[in-house]
Amino acid sequence: MTIAELHGKLSPKRPGGHYERMEDLLTSDVFGSMKYAGWERGFLGWIRSAQDPWKSEEKAETVFPCDDDIAYVEFRFWPTLKKGREPDLIMAIHEKTGEITLVMIEAKYLSGPSNYEIEGEYTIAGVTGDQIADQINDFSDSSNGVEDKKVKVRVRIHIYITAHYTCPVETFKDSFAKINRHDVKSFWLNWQSLPEFIDNKIVAVEGRAKLILKDLLDLLRRKELIPFIGFECSNLDYPSEFPDHGFWEEELWEVSMLPVLLNKDGFWRE
Repeated sequence: MTIAELHGKLSPKRPGGHYERMEDLLTSDVFGSMKYAGWERGFLGWIRSAQDPWKSEEKAETVFPCDDDIAYVEFRFWPTLKKGREPDLIMAIHEKTGEITLVMIEAKYLSGPSNYEIEGEYTIAGVTGDQIADQINDFSDSSNGVEDKKVKVRVRIHIYITAHYTCPVETFKDSFAKINRHDVKSFWLNWQSLPEFIDNKIVAVEGRAKLILKDLLDLLRRKELIPFIGFECSNLDYPSEFPDHGFWEEELWEVSMLPVLLNKDGFWRE
């Protein structure tokens, strides 16, 4: 089931166009898989790895509850905040103590924040036009809308997810200058770090949940949202005629060596 379509996010007539619909679909695929396959399948570990925008060594795990302390996780896709902003997701992590951790997700793929200029004097009080700042400033003070009964919110967390390989610090600088509340913890996360967390869990998963995770991994590869892990050194079996030289030694490419090289079977041949 495509949660994005259930919320009307895939309509061709929807403002925002192609890029925004792709972001909503990716959000639906990833967090829909988390909802149906289970947060324990590497998803929450991935979210815990989100970093502080200013101190990359500081991770969101310091403010998240441990797995053993979680009773269940509730998902609310594309909720509308009081002042009109619509984050992609609010998760209510219900802890066994009766408290909850509220996590607001704003996910991007091929575009930046949905900011706009404030014009005129007839604007909504407290709205800045900066997407991240508006979401944090309007972060719910209760669990109303996530669940009917009121419970104590232990911590509020805002996570900005992008396809950058490094934190988009300039975006955070612009947003933080407009934030007027400081009881919300803010972090950045990228899509490319997710596959590793799923890979580490999928071996122990059975049944339908495993099929969901395998399909999600295939989707992330198709979208090229996989990490770059560098190159491995290879030990080449050099020709016996040059036992003391590496393949890229400059002297092997001198004109005097070309007849020898070109006579080697397969060298530069189709």
